[in-house]
Amino acid sequence: MTVLGIDIGVLYFVILWSCFFALLVLSKNFELNLLSLWLVFAALYSIIFNIIPEFFSPYERLFAFILTMGLLGPLVHSDILDQFKLKLFHILSNAFIILVTVSFLAKVTGIYSGLDAHHNYSGFFNGSMVLSPIAVIAMIYSITLALYHNKNKIRWLYYFAALLCFLSAIVAGSRIALLGGTGGILYFIYKFNQSKPFKYLFSIALISGILILSFPLWKQHTVFLQKKIEYSSQQGSLTASRDKLWQARINEFLTSPIIGIGFSSVDTDNNKGSKFSISSGRIEPGSSWLAILSMTGLFGFLPFFLIQIRNLISLFKHENIYSSALLGAYNIFYIIHLTSEGYAFSAGSSLFIHFWLSLGITDIYLKQSNSEYQQIFQ
Repeated sequence: MTVLGIDIGVLYFVILWSCFFALLVLSKNFELNLLSLWLVFAALYSIIFNIIPEFFSPYERLFAFILTMGLLGPLVHSDILDQFKLKLFHILSNAFIILVTVSFLAKVTGIYSGLDAHHNYSGFFNGSMVLSPIAVIAMIYSITLALYHNKNKIRWLYYFAALLCFLSAIVAGSRIALLGGTGGILYFIYKFNQSKPFKYLFSIALISGILILSFPLWKQHTVFLQKKIEYSSQQGSLTASRDKLWQARINEFLTSPIIGIGFSSVDTDNNKGSKFSISSGRIEPGSSWLAILSMTGLFGFLPFFLIQIRNLISLFKHENIYSSALLGAYNIFYIIHLTSEGYAFSAGSSLFIHFWLSLGITDIYLKQSNSEYQQIFQ
């Protein structure tokens, strides 16, 4: 895409590189995260030792991935860069809250329907499958801010925002986003009651009771969700829309289990079940976990898996409630959501950016346990 003769894709990379370079220059020192570096080398080796069709642009996509990992993710740490990540994390999270809540209010007031070309509710986003997970992310962040603030007016404002985000996620109808959100919220509640098991169970029972009793009030917002469940029932599988994609990724992994078939690519010779575009090189993997396994093999899957598990275990042990609850809830949400959505290597998408940024913030939080980052809310 070009505007005034300027390639937007190239401009995007130039801005990324300029920001990354400037922040490194301003930094007093920097260090690399070894697991992230391992993942980058695994992606590089998968390109070098495979023959990948040019239309997938593997080296360009790897360059974008490394830039984003360095600027936002856990790959590179420095004093200035970490401060940048932290501020961007809060800016992006608040932007998600505003976009989700305003689009929902616009829908219910009739100002803007928020329907896409397929008549699915997508709000101000480019699809319902993008809106739903972002609404869950915004809901978790809103609840955290509500609990963090002492002023009742601000607290109830964030609770109201969380309610609108919850309804937006329901309307958008992504089952995996709702499942991931449920897992994240269960962890979130546990973190606030980890030494009080009965209070934890009571909190779950109370929330479940409120949702069940209030169901008639928000049942009207589950239309799209019910349609997806009906379709799955007719197909005889709850994962009917993903089954062929998952099988294709598994078949690709079996052909090259160690280094994979190549970063940001799919098997075009035996492409039954695969979805890709020759003109744009875009891919629909159907699952980030399986995509990483098929594209980079066990060599790339292992560091990615270790990053997620290390974060989860470390956050589980941390005592700082607000920060570890929020980041742990995000961690669990993404572990679940990545099973059915393939954005982990998709540099540029909003979910890709938030996913790697949350990993970057988590790494800062865990590494700087005795500094200002012990509490990510300033």
